Amino acid sequence: MGPLMRSTETTAAGGGPGRVCFAAKEETRVTTSMKTRAPVLAALTLVSSFLCLATPATAAEHRLGVGANYWRTIDDLKDQGFGNIDDSGVAWMATYQYVPTGLFRWEIDVEYFDSGFGGATKETLSPQIYLMLGSSFYAAVGIGVLQSDDFKGNHSDPFYAAKLGIDSELLPNFHLDLFANYRFEAWNQLDQAKTDTVFLGAAVRFAF
Repeated sequence: MGPLMRSTETTAAGGGPGRVCFAAKEETRVTTSMKTRAPVLAALTLVSSFLCLATPATAAEHRLGVGANYWRTIDDLKDQGFGNIDDSGVAWMATYQYVPTGLFRWEIDVEYFDSGFGGATKETLSPQIYLMLGSSFYAAVGIGVLQSDDFKGNHSDPFYAAKLGIDSELLPNFHLDLFANYRFEAWNQLDQAKTDTVFLGAAVRFAF
């Protein structure tokens, strides 16, 4: 055989320079593609991790129930010349809590005073809202108003409240709440009456 035949055989047997060049280009293309996709994959991984951490493990809880409060004024109203106004009594209430994951929760109450409260001599309703911090032991601050036919415009100015309590799950989904509540300026509709009010109360709520 001549040199030309040997050269052709060598090229056929070994793949030749063309095949080597093509393989090198293919390897370069794959490497470049992987390098291009790497930041995208890393970003997707970070976003997925963030979403997993940010998604709550459990849904928010709702609690609905009823309760009662024993209340008493700090100062004696009879000593201030208000002999026809009670300075202690019992109030009944409907209560709702929104309990998301974490330490904060919301509470909405509506109290009913049979003999009046805050200077009213008739039945009184008192809607209130609280922002609470804690779980079994908690503290809360809130705001409310009094609604009665005795008041001008049928409602009082807002009053403010501070609250401490203990919340225990006695049975599955049933909670007992024992609390003390201090209300500022709840008697501001009664002219010249200067006193705040202390409440001791209990509520039972069903969680769903």
